[in-house]
Amino acid sequence: MTNSFLQKVADWQITFDLAEAAGRFIEVGDTLVAGYLPTGVLTPEQVSRLFPTGLARPAQVAAFAISTEETIAKWDHVGGYDGRRKLLATLLAHELKAAGILMPRFDLLKMDENSYGYYVPRTHAIVVNSSLLRQPDLPQSELRELCQTLYHEARHAEQTFSVARLLCGSGMTVDAAYQHTKIYRPLVRSAAAKPIRPASPEGIVANEWYQSRYGAFAAQRAADLNTKDKLALEVAKSKETLAALQARRVTLQQKLKTNLTAIQRNEVTVTLNALQAEIKAVTAKLETQRQQHDVYYEKYRALPGERDAWDVEGAVNTYYLRHLEKP
Repeated sequence: MTNSFLQKVADWQITFDLAEAAGRFIEVGDTLVAGYLPTGVLTPEQVSRLFPTGLARPAQVAAFAISTEETIAKWDHVGGYDGRRKLLATLLAHELKAAGILMPRFDLLKMDENSYGYYVPRTHAIVVNSSLLRQPDLPQSELRELCQTLYHEARHAEQTFSVARLLCGSGMTVDAAYQHTKIYRPLVRSAAAKPIRPASPEGIVANEWYQSRYGAFAAQRAADLNTKDKLALEVAKSKETLAALQARRVTLQQKLKTNLTAIQRNEVTVTLNALQAEIKAVTAKLETQRQQHDVYYEKYRALPGERDAWDVEGAVNTYYLRHLEKP
């Protein structure tokens, strides 16, 4: 290794367009940096930038962004719910075929309004919020986000495939890799035909995904995600409690405007004061819970597999903003 090699790495790190590749910047103090910090040392994430594969390749990102706009244009003209399901399934199949990945099962499930979908490695299934397919007047921005989420989850499928390829390339049999990870067996079987060498660029990147989900950091990942989900439930419960208290306050305030006796007015005022104190306490509790949840949400976003999937989704959105968005 020479100084010139390290210098070339550092030069690449400084000039790399992270905004284009991932739709994000790096914070250095109060400054947003468009590239990486010049350390001269490549991380697995940076190796994935130098050697992009599958859905992370710029050409495929561009193709999907264009296909997304075509999907949006067809949304109201494909025969309702079933037509939209086929439209999304076709969009997904086209991208995964281009990336050489076994097509996941495409499932629909009614979810809350803030959810778009998720990927399940054990069944190799991408699950999408069925409620969105029932909306003929879905705003274009929301439909675009749905399609980009589909790409995000497809990247998780690709990551899972890469992990299985890595294990097979490390000498594991299909059965051993399946028993170790419980990744969908047909996907592992498909991976065995395309093994990855651990020391290759793809192997270095896949190993980071593997260690996070199935290896050395799996227990910490599971604990952090469990805490994040528990905090999300606590936030939702406190929001519900606060909304009920605020509705009760409005009712009492309206009551004060009616023809009450002095005694009745005093009783309502006392109740309102107590209610206001309770609202203040619940509001403070909710803020603390939100802050705690934000900490674990950032941990979730920083997980190697999540960081990578959010980045390919960000790349699609950046391509849209830079090349397709109409003024």
